[in-house]
Amino acid sequence: MRRLSRLVPRLPFVLVLAASIVAWLPLVAATQTPAVAAKTPVPDQRSEFLIGADLASDGSGSIQQMNAPHFNALCDSETGLWAQTLTAGGTVRLSEVELLLLRRSPDIVAPVHVEIRAVDDAGQPTQTMLGRGSTQATIPTHRAQPGWLTVPLDAPVQLLRGQKVAIFPTSAPSVGGACYEWASSGLDIYASGAIAVSYDLGASFALEGGKDAAFRTWTR
Repeated sequence: MRRLSRLVPRLPFVLVLAASIVAWLPLVAATQTPAVAAKTPVPDQRSEFLIGADLASDGSGSIQQMNAPHFNALCDSETGLWAQTLTAGGTVRLSEVELLLLRRSPDIVAPVHVEIRAVDDAGQPTQTMLGRGSTQATIPTHRAQPGWLTVPLDAPVQLLRGQKVAIFPTSAPSVGGACYEWASSGLDIYASGAIAVSYDLGASFALEGGKDAAFRTWTR
């Protein structure tokens, strides 16, 4: 009886402690693997690098690849800067962008920056920025073989199904003037977007038909 009488005053404290533990455990569990797995990015839109077997001869009789891709620099040049418009496949949170880039020189080490721009009714990128991201990562050096570079966004961009946006990547040139180059997919195979070109560092754009830049988007 004496032991029981000693425990009775402590009973409310014990009950509060037990209730706190019960409330705390689900919060701990929520931070474990299932939540991490739920954040794994999944693909949405893409325009892949494509070299097919289409061959033709020009006026001189030389054989040419009809859908061979070409490249455009991510830094300011006389050919302008590319942006690639796309259409969200669902109501998604855009979290990462992959670009197929060519790194011709090992001294190309500047970060690659990506802006996600709004698109106007004419399909052209605007100056309204919906999100941004950058990466210090690099890809292998090669004179002709591009590689995929993943650029995570600082924060996911919420997009609605059918919403059009533009990927606008830039980078600084090396000391020797070399710069990352973005590969086209070779053909106009992505029907839900197009390349837009800017000759004023992204202040304005003009759509360029006939091809798309090679990209992948990842959502959470």
